[in-house]
Amino acid sequence: ERAEACAGTTPACGGDYACRGCTAHTDCASDACLPDGSCAVESVVVYVSEGGGAGTACSKAERCGTLSAAMAAVTPSRPYVRMVGSLSELGLVITDRNATFLGAAGSIISGGNGPGNVQAILDVRGTSKVELYDVTFSNARAAAIRVDGTAASVNLVRSKILSAGAEGVS
Repeated sequence: ERAEACAGTTPACGGDYACRGCTAHTDCASDACLPDGSCAVESVVVYVSEGGGAGTACSKAERCGTLSAAMAAVTPSRPYVRMVGSLSELGLVITDRNATFLGAAGSIISGGNGPGNVQAILDVRGTSKVELYDVTFSNARAAAIRVDGTAASVNLVRSKILSAGAEGVS
């Protein structure tokens, strides 16, 4: 197969010249490999990275520097959050929206901005459905992730929670 012929859920051309699903973000021009092996189109991805800018475009060219800015850019037609690096966030609330976080090696969300802090790093509320792929949570003073309500859900895939104060997921 020629690389140009590879598309859909088999967008990458393997060393044997056969089309296959992406297995790494670098397999995709958008830098966003989806869980089904297809590459996301850039326009449906919100980009955030350590050292990103203060802007709100959150595009591949102009990445956001905070998860709060990235979540403000998440919409039903732009549900993917591509994370790079270590981001410090505390009290990030996601209410009545769906988001899929696409991390990679070194994608860390760190919280705990001091003793006595009882906020979760990530608080998922309402009807939110949040999926976290390859994301590590670290230094939570309370719960790393809190799920509020019976309709909200969190799915962690190849993700870790390190050093949570109360519990990892509450």
